[in-house]
Amino acid sequence: MKLPFFIIQFWRGLKVIFGLSKFHHKILINGFNNETLYPLDLSDKLNFVYSETDGVPKVKLTDGVKINFPIHQAQIALAHWDCYIKHKDEVALKKFAVISEALKRQIDDQGRIDTWSKIRPGSSKYSSMTQSLVASVMLRYELLVLKVKPIDTKRLLDSLVLDSCFKNTLYGGLEEIPESLNPCVLNGWLYSLFIFFEYEYFLSDFKYKGFLSDQLSLLEKVLPSYLCQFGTYYDLGFNYASPFYHDLHIKQIALLNEVTDNRFDIFHSELIQRNKFSYKVIMIFIKGLQKLREPIFNEIQG
Repeated sequence: MKLPFFIIQFWRGLKVIFGLSKFHHKILINGFNNETLYPLDLSDKLNFVYSETDGVPKVKLTDGVKINFPIHQAQIALAHWDCYIKHKDEVALKKFAVISEALKRQIDDQGRIDTWSKIRPGSSKYSSMTQSLVASVMLRYELLVLKVKPIDTKRLLDSLVLDSCFKNTLYGGLEEIPESLNPCVLNGWLYSLFIFFEYEYFLSDFKYKGFLSDQLSLLEKVLPSYLCQFGTYYDLGFNYASPFYHDLHIKQIALLNEVTDNRFDIFHSELIQRNKFSYKVIMIFIKGLQKLREPIFNEIQG
């Protein structure tokens, strides 16, 4: 029996707002250049039960079909990598390698990875966040596990830098969900930038320094547009960010401050001022109302 639209939207909203889904979980900070750990600690993802085939994480859509979702796969891989580095867990290293190989097979001839075609067919297939996260995986896999030149890492980054499909035509920012009603998703844009700092650190190679500098300038220019009275917007389409995403924004900007001599300190202070409990309660109500008006996609269920 098909559930009423209201019930479906209400449950979707609750999962996002309260961090009940597999993809909205507790995130901590590792910091940059810290023993090859990923800057954000994603290890809490491993506490959730998720589907996998031959050791490769899969997600189930509303229609029941299980697919590769490379954002999820890359984050699980990085969580395993952190477990390996922090606890010398050889099992975690093997799991990291299995997922890395699966991600490698998904890279097409142009150095891109299909992310959205089965979930949001009205948008572009590609995602800057996917490119960045998978490049972070491949950087570690190629350099530190296989001990080879980071060819696939560079292919992913070259595509991210050169291909216009990853950039918003109006603002110039990197797009987690190109050609959608969610322009310049803030957390996706910030995730997309992290790999460039990692690339410089791991390889002492400043090939992408000009591109990174331009992106930071664009970001600095539009960041005030993400502020609302009681929190932040999720994107530049003025969809509100849930308290979970507001907290993620705080951590991501704190990381950017770490590697840019506190360039974004004013915006970070604005985020902290809006992190009051009373504001979170208000934003839960506002975001809940907005969720009820959103269209239903063939969404990820588990």
